[in-house]
Amino acid sequence: MKNMTKKLTQGVRDALLAMSDKELRETILEWLDRADERLLYEECQPGNGRAMYPELADEFRFALGYRLRSTATGKQYSSVEQVGANDDDSLVDVVWAIPEEEEVRDILLSFSLQEFYHIVIGLAGYALADKAEEHQWGPAPSRGSDGYEFIRNLKIVLQGTGKLIRDPYEDMKAEWESMGLEWEDTEVAVHDRFGDVAAVRREGYHPL
Repeated sequence: MKNMTKKLTQGVRDALLAMSDKELRETILEWLDRADERLLYEECQPGNGRAMYPELADEFRFALGYRLRSTATGKQYSSVEQVGANDDDSLVDVVWAIPEEEEVRDILLSFSLQEFYHIVIGLAGYALADKAEEHQWGPAPSRGSDGYEFIRNLKIVLQGTGKLIRDPYEDMKAEWESMGLEWEDTEVAVHDRFGDVAAVRREGYHPL
């Protein structure tokens, strides 16, 4: 992970963990529900250019403490495959078991920064895609975008303070230089989540 990615990811992590257990759990559960709608909707669109599959929503849930519970035996499973391998239960007889408030916090604390980035920031990218587009947060992290604007605006919204960043260039430059890295101007194409060029922005880098 790049230094800037680590710094921004840590900011979102700190903002989430500053919430009460109840608020934190409600936020994550809401994101999961919204991601379901987004993933299933986009999955049904032909030619959308996204390498997605419906099971991704389930993977987010399992990573964040959800388990499948058999209504017949009470057993809990951490994957669909485990249910299929058990002769006592079938997928017809299982429901989602939602993690307790304390569990959600413990799970987020257990994630490495890289895991948090891929799981929590990744989830937020799907869950808040419509809101990000409406309020111009910038594209979420993807193969075509570093997602810096999105992550910074996500942190601001979670903290409930400050104004959304429309052009984060100056603030990013200050953060870069505060880490002892030399800033030089260059133009970088910003791609949206579909791989198309959405904008061209200025960016700094540390020359080799």
